[in-house]
Amino acid sequence: MAIDNKVFVKMWQKSDSVAEVAEALDMTSQTATARAAMLRKAGVLLKSFPRGRKAGSGLDVAALNALLAGDDDDGAPEAPTAPEAPADEPEAPAKPVKGKKGKPVKLVVPEADDDDD
Repeated sequence: MAIDNKVFVKMWQKSDSVAEVAEALDMTSQTATARAAMLRKAGVLLKSFPRGRKAGSGLDVAALNALLAGDDDDGAPEAPTAPEAPADEPEAPAKPVKGKKGKPVKLVVPEADDDDD
């Protein structure tokens, strides 16, 4: 069943989030957001909701910052890291290197001197 624009606007203006509007009107958040955008484009002065998730939605900022600082003592094993390339093999660049005119440049890696005298 189609929701009348008057009903949508009233619900939008009295709600605290897009999710609240969507749930009340039995539509997805994407549909509610698109409808609001269409109405705004037509000139309807709908209020704006803050973007993103509500603050503190299961996010432990202190623990994540401690993890970044290396202070995590939660007993969990360290995350695996990529193996290092053997010392005798040069690493290939992640992206092709381009010159001034945008053309790929061939990189030449000098051979290591093997003077074992």
